[in-house]
Amino acid sequence: SAASDVYKRQNEDLSTGGIVGGVQNSCKFIGITLTDLEIYGAYTVGGLIGKSTNDINISNVKSESSGVYVYGGFETGGLVGNSQKGNEFAVKDSKIKINKVEFANLDKGTKTWFGVGGIAGSANIKTTISNVQLTAYNKDSFIGSKKDNKPLATQTMNEGGLIGLSNEVCTIENTSVSVDVYGSNAGGFVGINKKQLSVNENCYYGVTSDTSACGVYGYTSSGGMVGTQNAAVTISKSAVKNAMIGIPTAKNGDAGIGGYVGIKANGDLKISDCEVNNVTLSAEDKSNGAGVGGVIGHNAVSYTHLRAHET
Repeated sequence: SAASDVYKRQNEDLSTGGIVGGVQNSCKFIGITLTDLEIYGAYTVGGLIGKSTNDINISNVKSESSGVYVYGGFETGGLVGNSQKGNEFAVKDSKIKINKVEFANLDKGTKTWFGVGGIAGSANIKTTISNVQLTAYNKDSFIGSKKDNKPLATQTMNEGGLIGLSNEVCTIENTSVSVDVYGSNAGGFVGINKKQLSVNENCYYGVTSDTSACGVYGYTSSGGMVGTQNAAVTISKSAVKNAMIGIPTAKNGDAGIGGYVGIKANGDLKISDCEVNNVTLSAEDKSNGAGVGGVIGHNAVSYTHLRAHET
């Protein structure tokens, strides 16, 4: 086990992590407590690891006091900036309090492969997240990129409560996110998925109390679970509840706000035994038409199968 007290690390190198910047061998992080962790970096940045090129196994991690503050560049994650290579990236049995996981380089431009996430900025290997809870430190806490309290006005960023850019098969189970997400392709769980994404068994975005709410705020897409769907997505026995899903300032052209998926660009979507409960969908900018739907905001292609929540 390891712990960090009021720990700050600043680095202008390529990869910055709370424990290690770059990892080439397989690694395990078990029983770690992060207390008032603050990490600042220019490029690939994570609360534990900047960039990994092998297997990662993280379990029983918790954060205390003010939680985790990660301020980084094009790949920024609450725990891992980029899982670049390897066979498996697994995170389980952890409770993470998020102060901020923030994209820092607002004036340096963005690219389609940029990602910011509460767990990982970019996940490029098979990923499993199970029994993980992300909560907000205070009302100013958020994950992603914003300027003047609105999502960054770019079409080429990917921000998610768990993963910004998911480039490989990903399974999420028994996991919740209760933190604001701001971004271009913004999702309560995943900003954009490029391979199969499965969300199963008691997952939810939102808060448990109906007297408060957290929200997902996008520029191109805003979804309770997924900002932009680019491959098959299956969601079962899960919910979006007590949340705001909106686009404060829409881009020109197709934009989407959905209870589960903001824009369904590619791949089949299957949703079963799920619910959207006490969720407000909002397109504040009336000048640029944004599609709005309780399940999907903008549906471009492919098959969608829905089965109602069973009570």
